[in-house]
Order: sequence, then structure tokens, then C-alpha cells
Amino acid sequence: MDVSDNDKTFNIRIETPLMLSDDFNTMTTYDFIIIRAEKRNPEDLRAKDTGCVFFHLILSLPESAIPARAAAYFSNGILTIVVPKKGSCRELMPGHVSSI
Repeated sequence: MDVSDNDKTFNIRIETPLMLSDDFNTMTTYDFIIIRAEKRNPEDLRAKDTGCVFFHLILSLPESAIPARAAAYFSNGILTIVVPKKGSCRELMPGHVSSI
């Protein structure tokens, strides 16, 4: 996982080579982003003994973040979450993962 920021946004990048955009569920709270992913297709998994890949990640954000306006994008096995900072003019769509 890589986390970076600039003047307008916080940027979170997570490599998830076994997952598809439909495998993710992202939620935001007042100061957290919650990311869950689950894959239950044994033919596509390396974890043959369980037949399931699952992860759950909770990210605490600084006070300058606006989690309710976060946007998540998935492309080529990489989940990117962009969280605007207070005072920036950027408007983002909350709540779901988009494929690019």
C-alpha cells in the first residue's frame, strides 16, 4: 500500500492482483475509510486450501480529509482511493469502486 498527498487530495494505492472491482466494498465514516474485498472463485485463487481470499482494511484519516467525498477506482489489479482535503474545490463521488 502506498499513501501520498498533494495540495488537494490524499491518494491511497493498493495492489490487489487477484481481485476485480466487483470484489470490493468501500465505506466511509467521519474519519475512516473501510475497505473490504473477498474473492470466492477457487479456480482463480492461489489459496487453494481455503478457496477464498479476504481482506479488511481500516484507514484512519487526518482532520483535513473529507472521507464522504472519497472516490475509489480499480484498474489492472490496482485499487486507487482519492480523498479530497478540506479547502479544495474537487468534487468526487462517494461510496463505490469504479473500473477504469
